[in-house]
Amino acid sequence: MSFIWLGTICFLIGLFVQDLYNQNSWVMENWRVINKLFKVVTLHVGHIEDEPEHLSVILLIKYIREIKNGLITITVIPQNSEKKSNPFITHHEENINCPSHRDRRITICSLRVPRPNKPAIHSVWGEEVGSVDILDGQKTITPGSSNLVIVEVKNKFRKQRFEFMIDFKSPTAVSSPDLPYIHLMRFDEVANVYK
Repeated sequence: MSFIWLGTICFLIGLFVQDLYNQNSWVMENWRVINKLFKVVTLHVGHIEDEPEHLSVILLIKYIREIKNGLITITVIPQNSEKKSNPFITHHEENINCPSHRDRRITICSLRVPRPNKPAIHSVWGEEVGSVDILDGQKTITPGSSNLVIVEVKNKFRKQRFEFMIDFKSPTAVSSPDLPYIHLMRFDEVANVYK
C-alpha cells in the first residue's frame, strides 16, 4: 500500500513539474494571474498634427497593484529575415513608485508624416519626436520593417510581459497616399514570428 501512495505522490509531483515548463498549463496561467502587475487599457496610433506632424504609437497601461521600486523596460526585436538586426531597448525606467490603479502612458515610437515644403524629420523609437538630426541614443525606424515590442514590468519577485507587433509594411503602394502605414497586432495573433 505504501508503494501505491509513494507512486501516486511521485506522479503528481511529476505532473506539477511538467506544468511548470508548459506556459499554457493551468499552473502557469494561475501564476500569471496571481502575479499580474498591469493591464493594457489601449494600444493605438495617434495622429499628432502639431509641428512636426507625425504618427505616434501609444500604449496606455493601468497598474493593478502598488509598485514599489519597480522597473519598466521596452525592448524592440526587429523581425526582418533578410537583414538580421539586434534587439535594442527604447525605454528603461527604474525606481518606479506608484499606487495601484494609476495609468501610465508610454509613447513607443514616432513616425514622420512627409509633407511638401516642410523639413524632413526622422522616424524614431522612443518617447521623443524625431527631428532633422538624429540625436545621441536615438534609433531610427527602418521603413517597411516588422518589429516585436516587449513591454516588461518588474516589481520585487513579480514580473509581467506584454508583447505586440508593429508592422510598417504597407499592404499596397496606394493604400495610404497621405499617411504612413502602421499595423499593430497582438503577439498571439501573429504566426511564424521568430525571436
